[in-house]
Amino acid sequence: MTPNTPLPRIKLLLGSVLLVALTAVALAAGIAPAANAGQKDRTLTQSFSMDDLEIFDLALTTACGTEVFAFVSFTQEQKLVLGTDRNPAAHETMTVDGHITWYVRATGQSYSDELHSRSRIEYPQGTADWPAPAHVTVTGSNAGTFPVGDGPPGNGKFEYEAQIYSVDSDGFPYIFVDSEPTWTGGNFDRSTEKICAALT
Repeated sequence: MTPNTPLPRIKLLLGSVLLVALTAVALAAGIAPAANAGQKDRTLTQSFSMDDLEIFDLALTTACGTEVFAFVSFTQEQKLVLGTDRNPAAHETMTVDGHITWYVRATGQSYSDELHSRSRIEYPQGTADWPAPAHVTVTGSNAGTFPVGDGPPGNGKFEYEAQIYSVDSDGFPYIFVDSEPTWTGGNFDRSTEKICAALT
Protein backbone atom coordinates (compact mmCIF):
# COMPACT_ATOMS: atom_id res chain seq x y z
CA MET A 1 0.00 0.00 0.00
CA THR A 2 1.22 3.54 -0.72
CA PRO A 3 -0.05 6.86 0.65
CA ASN A 4 -1.22 7.79 -2.86
CA THR A 5 -3.66 4.88 -2.92
CA PRO A 6 -5.42 5.01 0.47
CA LEU A 7 -7.69 2.18 1.48
CA PRO A 8 -11.45 2.55 0.89
CA ARG A 9 -12.18 2.60 4.62
CA ILE A 10 -10.16 5.81 4.93
CA LYS A 11 -13.63 7.32 4.61
CA LEU A 12 -13.91 6.82 8.38
CA LEU A 13 -11.50 9.68 8.99
CA LEU A 14 -10.96 12.36 11.59
CA GLY A 15 -14.07 13.38 13.49
CA SER A 16 -16.18 10.59 12.04
CA VAL A 17 -17.15 7.20 13.47
CA LEU A 18 -13.89 6.61 15.35
CA LEU A 19 -13.91 9.91 17.22
CA VAL A 20 -17.64 9.73 17.89
CA ALA A 21 -17.05 6.29 19.39
CA LEU A 22 -14.13 7.56 21.46
CA THR A 23 -16.27 10.29 22.98
CA ALA A 24 -19.04 7.81 23.74
CA VAL A 25 -16.56 5.39 25.33
CA ALA A 26 -15.06 8.20 27.40
CA LEU A 27 -18.49 9.18 28.71
CA ALA A 28 -19.45 5.59 29.44
CA ALA A 29 -16.19 5.05 31.32
CA GLY A 30 -16.83 8.03 33.53
CA ILE A 31 -14.05 10.15 32.06
CA ALA A 32 -16.28 12.82 30.61
CA PRO A 33 -14.48 15.32 28.40
CA ALA A 34 -13.71 18.61 30.11
CA ALA A 35 -15.30 21.46 28.18
CA ASN A 36 -14.91 25.20 28.72
CA ALA A 37 -15.95 28.36 26.91
CA GLY A 38 -14.25 31.73 26.77
CA GLN A 39 -13.95 34.95 24.77
CA LYS A 40 -17.67 35.66 25.09
CA ASP A 41 -18.49 32.00 24.36
CA ARG A 42 -16.68 32.04 20.99
CA THR A 43 -13.83 29.75 22.09
CA LEU A 44 -14.62 26.20 23.19
CA THR A 45 -12.13 23.69 24.59
CA GLN A 46 -12.45 19.99 25.28
CA SER A 47 -10.05 17.29 26.45
CA PHE A 48 -9.96 13.71 27.65
CA SER A 49 -7.51 10.86 28.15
CA MET A 50 -7.77 7.11 27.70
CA ASP A 51 -5.49 4.16 28.37
CA ASP A 52 -5.19 0.84 26.51
CA LEU A 53 -7.86 1.42 23.90
CA GLU A 54 -7.74 -1.57 21.55
CA ILE A 55 -8.17 -0.94 17.82
CA PHE A 56 -8.03 -3.05 14.66
CA ASP A 57 -5.53 -1.71 12.11
CA LEU A 58 -6.93 -2.43 8.64
CA ALA A 59 -4.08 -0.68 6.81
CA LEU A 60 -1.35 -2.76 8.45
CA THR A 61 -3.47 -5.91 8.27
CA THR A 62 -3.63 -5.42 4.51
CA ALA A 63 0.03 -4.48 4.15
CA CYS A 64 1.43 -7.16 6.46
CA GLY A 65 -0.82 -10.00 5.34
CA THR A 66 -1.92 -10.86 8.87
CA GLU A 67 -4.39 -9.41 11.36
CA VAL A 68 -2.84 -6.46 13.20
CA PHE A 69 -4.31 -4.87 16.33
CA ALA A 70 -3.02 -2.08 18.56
CA PHE A 71 -3.33 -0.72 22.08
CA VAL A 72 -3.46 3.07 22.27
CA SER A 73 -3.04 5.33 25.31
CA PHE A 74 -3.51 9.03 24.62
CA THR A 75 -4.63 12.50 25.62
CA GLN A 76 -6.76 14.43 23.14
CA GLU A 77 -7.24 18.20 23.35
CA GLN A 78 -9.51 20.28 21.12
CA LYS A 79 -10.05 24.02 20.69
CA LEU A 80 -12.82 25.47 18.55
CA VAL A 81 -12.99 29.18 17.73
CA LEU A 82 -16.45 30.08 16.49
CA GLY A 83 -17.26 32.81 13.99
CA THR A 84 -19.57 35.78 14.36
CA ASP A 85 -22.84 36.77 12.70
CA ARG A 86 -20.89 38.95 10.29
CA ASN A 87 -18.08 36.42 9.69
CA PRO A 88 -19.30 32.87 10.47
CA ALA A 89 -16.04 31.10 9.54
CA ALA A 90 -14.70 28.95 12.38
CA HIS A 91 -11.58 26.87 12.95
CA GLU A 92 -10.63 24.01 15.24
CA THR A 93 -7.34 22.51 16.37
CA MET A 94 -6.93 19.07 17.87
CA THR A 95 -3.80 17.52 19.33
CA VAL A 96 -3.27 13.88 20.23
CA ASP A 97 -0.28 12.77 22.29
CA GLY A 98 0.33 9.27 23.52
CA HIS A 99 1.71 5.83 22.77
CA ILE A 100 0.74 2.95 20.48
CA THR A 101 1.69 -0.73 20.51
CA TRP A 102 0.82 -2.79 17.44
CA TYR A 103 0.65 -6.55 17.87
CA VAL A 104 -0.21 -9.76 16.06
CA ARG A 105 -2.19 -12.24 18.11
CA ALA A 106 -1.09 -15.21 16.06
CA THR A 107 2.62 -14.67 16.72
CA GLY A 108 2.74 -12.55 19.85
CA GLN A 109 5.05 -10.09 18.06
CA SER A 110 4.67 -6.37 18.85
CA TYR A 111 6.04 -2.97 17.90
CA SER A 112 5.68 0.28 19.88
CA ASP A 113 5.93 3.93 18.90
CA GLU A 114 4.79 7.39 19.98
CA LEU A 115 1.67 9.26 18.87
CA HIS A 116 1.98 13.01 18.31
CA SER A 117 -0.35 14.77 15.89
CA ARG A 118 -2.00 18.10 15.26
CA SER A 119 -5.12 18.60 13.16
CA ARG A 120 -6.39 21.96 11.94
CA ILE A 121 -9.97 22.04 10.68
CA GLU A 122 -11.31 25.05 8.80
CA TYR A 123 -15.09 25.64 8.66
CA PRO A 124 -15.53 28.41 6.05
CA GLN A 125 -19.31 28.57 6.53
CA GLY A 126 -19.21 28.13 10.29
CA THR A 127 -20.67 25.30 12.36
CA ALA A 128 -24.20 26.49 13.15
CA ASP A 129 -25.88 25.02 10.08
CA TRP A 130 -25.09 21.68 8.49
CA PRO A 131 -24.28 19.95 6.28
CA ALA A 132 -21.43 22.41 5.78
CA PRO A 133 -17.92 22.09 4.33
CA ALA A 134 -14.64 21.68 6.21
CA HIS A 135 -10.99 21.40 5.24
CA VAL A 136 -8.71 19.25 7.41
CA THR A 137 -4.90 19.34 7.62
CA VAL A 138 -3.16 16.72 9.76
CA THR A 139 0.54 16.66 10.68
CA GLY A 140 2.63 14.55 13.02
CA SER A 141 3.42 10.94 13.79
CA ASN A 142 1.13 7.95 13.21
CA ALA A 143 -2.02 10.07 12.83
CA GLY A 144 -3.09 7.92 9.88
CA THR A 145 -3.45 5.03 12.31
CA PHE A 146 -4.84 7.07 15.20
CA PRO A 147 -6.89 9.18 15.67
CA VAL A 148 -7.74 9.23 11.95
CA GLY A 149 -7.93 5.51 11.32
CA ASP A 150 -7.35 3.23 8.30
CA GLY A 151 -4.39 5.23 7.00
CA PRO A 152 -0.71 4.28 7.04
CA PRO A 153 1.55 4.75 10.05
CA GLY A 154 4.51 7.15 9.92
CA ASN A 155 5.36 10.83 10.08
CA GLY A 156 4.10 13.37 7.57
CA LYS A 157 1.19 15.50 6.45
CA PHE A 158 -2.14 14.85 4.78
CA GLU A 159 -5.19 16.92 3.91
CA TYR A 160 -8.77 16.25 2.88
CA GLU A 161 -12.16 17.88 2.39
CA ALA A 162 -14.98 17.02 4.78
CA GLN A 163 -18.60 17.78 5.66
CA ILE A 164 -20.17 18.56 9.02
CA TYR A 165 -23.07 16.20 9.67
CA SER A 166 -23.83 17.07 13.31
CA VAL A 167 -22.40 18.69 16.45
CA ASP A 168 -22.01 17.29 19.95
CA SER A 169 -23.61 18.73 23.08
CA ASP A 170 -20.61 21.04 23.62
CA GLY A 171 -20.77 22.46 20.08
CA PHE A 172 -17.90 20.51 18.48
CA PRO A 173 -18.68 19.32 14.93
CA TYR A 174 -18.74 15.70 13.79
CA ILE A 175 -17.39 15.43 10.24
CA PHE A 176 -17.17 12.89 7.43
CA VAL A 177 -14.52 12.88 4.71
CA ASP A 178 -15.67 14.19 1.33
CA SER A 179 -12.50 13.57 -0.72
CA GLU A 180 -9.50 11.27 -0.98
CA PRO A 181 -6.67 12.47 1.30
CA THR A 182 -3.59 14.07 -0.25
CA TRP A 183 -0.41 12.72 1.38
CA THR A 184 2.78 14.80 1.26
CA GLY A 185 6.29 14.17 2.51
CA GLY A 186 6.78 11.86 5.40
CA ASN A 187 7.89 8.26 5.68
CA PHE A 188 4.59 6.42 5.41
CA ASP A 189 5.87 3.62 3.17
CA ARG A 190 9.07 3.07 5.15
CA SER A 191 7.16 2.97 8.44
CA THR A 192 4.71 0.43 7.08
CA GLU A 193 7.55 -1.81 5.89
CA LYS A 194 9.42 -1.49 9.20
CA ILE A 195 6.40 -2.33 11.33
CA CYS A 196 5.39 -5.27 9.15
CA ALA A 197 8.92 -6.65 9.40
CA ALA A 198 8.81 -6.41 13.18
CA LEU A 199 5.39 -8.02 13.43
CA THR A 200 5.92 -10.89 11.01
